[in-house]
Amino acid sequence: MKKKQLYMDFLKAEIQVLEVQKAATIGELTPLENLKKSVTADLSECLKLNKSFSNVIGAYKIHYKTSKPDVRIGTIKNMQSECELLLDIIGDINLQQVNTLDTVTNVKIYY
Repeated sequence: MKKKQLYMDFLKAEIQVLEVQKAATIGELTPLENLKKSVTADLSECLKLNKSFSNVIGAYKIHYKTSKPDVRIGTIKNMQSECELLLDIIGDINLQQVNTLDTVTNVKIYY
């Protein structure tokens, strides 16, 4: 159910972007400005949450174990080791910093 809701949210966002692009092509920039304000507000909310990479890794480990009950213990341990290695390489940074050039470069250098 969560996946369906995320997909629906994604489709709504995609439609909104297409509508803004259409309006921009005819010179109407108000929807673009409104979208900019909305995105800025959403980003500032995300920054307030200050989610750390270690929290995300921990949640993923729990999700992996519970969503795949038939997976062998060795596979789970491999996944946990890979997560720990990734955390060691990247560090416990804010989630906003995960998808940056520096982070990707560090992963490529160490891996």
